[in-house]
Amino acid sequence: MTSDGGGTLSPIAGQGTKVLGDGIVHAEPKAGSGFVRFEVSWLAPAEPTGVQFRVYAVSANNSNTSGGDGASFTTLSVVSGCEGTLYFRDADGDGYGSSTFGMRLDCMQRDGYTTIEGDCDENSAEINPSVDEYCNEHDDDCDDLIDEGSLPQAHYPDLDGDGHGAPGSEPVLECPPPPGYAAAHDDCLEGDDSVFPGAPEICDSYDNDCDNQFDEGVTPTCGIGWCRRESWSCREEDCMPGEPRAERCNAFDDDCDDVLDEGVDCGANLICLEGLCVAEGTQAAGQGGGAVAGQGGTGGQGGAPPQNTSDAQVPMEMDQGSATPPPKAGGCSVLRAPAAGWLEAVAICAVALWLLSKRRRA
Repeated sequence: MTSDGGGTLSPIAGQGTKVLGDGIVHAEPKAGSGFVRFEVSWLAPAEPTGVQFRVYAVSANNSNTSGGDGASFTTLSVVSGCEGTLYFRDADGDGYGSSTFGMRLDCMQRDGYTTIEGDCDENSAEINPSVDEYCNEHDDDCDDLIDEGSLPQAHYPDLDGDGHGAPGSEPVLECPPPPGYAAAHDDCLEGDDSVFPGAPEICDSYDNDCDNQFDEGVTPTCGIGWCRRESWSCREEDCMPGEPRAERCNAFDDDCDDVLDEGVDCGANLICLEGLCVAEGTQAAGQGGGAVAGQGGTGGQGGAPPQNTSDAQVPMEMDQGSATPPPKAGGCSVLRAPAAGWLEAVAICAVALWLLSKRRRA
């Protein structure tokens, strides 16, 4: 059992429960048939408040198999110091809630809740009982009717039936749309139902998703680290890995051996730690004071990532500012380097982007 704030949950002696984190769990099972009770104590705060308890339960029949076992989840809202108001979950923030998505009794309105029920789609703020019905084959105003009283809308010939008509085609004003017509007119290849805006891009030298690019992000790649490259065609055999370079202290696999920053010489009294040359004894980010960098310590050379650690296995916390984002295809990486190295970083990116721009097109 957990609660979402307000008051104090505590176990009761003899109930076989204990505190675990912010909630109460059973410390030993109870046998029985029908209802089995685990009682807990909740001490309400002095000020008026509403609390929602969440209870997760598992029942088992001691057969050493999962047959006949079950699990369930439920909630209970309790108020203290006020009469309480019933609020409905308003996930899309349109001012209308739905009991299907949850409700609670509370002393005040919380974010994501409303006193008005009746929303039939909590995934869209454009659908609720207050909006006008629109000609789109959906129940916009939540009255269980579709397109009633809506104005006719323009629909365009959609010969391939992919839901997108051809640009410049002659529309018809009807509601609902007649067969073979669509509300959108942004298809870049009418006649092929696999090509339309939002379609999955595949490696076939065509613009499948109508974004004026082809094969973006789906061409074969080869090589690792600095040597990673894209094929100029859809064939893996046309992909040529780049040439490795000398390993540097940058949390990146420069010599393409799937190991980061190994054997880097940072100079006297300096070691490579998380992509930076720092003084020996510097604490690693996120260690909480537990580990410091030094020659011969864990994590490879001078506190670098462990041996045989690939780029993809190194976690990155953007708010710490100490790790380096994983490299993009083509060998371009953004380095957290001293100010003196910014020209080198810019040059690396520029060369990689130039190489990508020279990719042959079919």
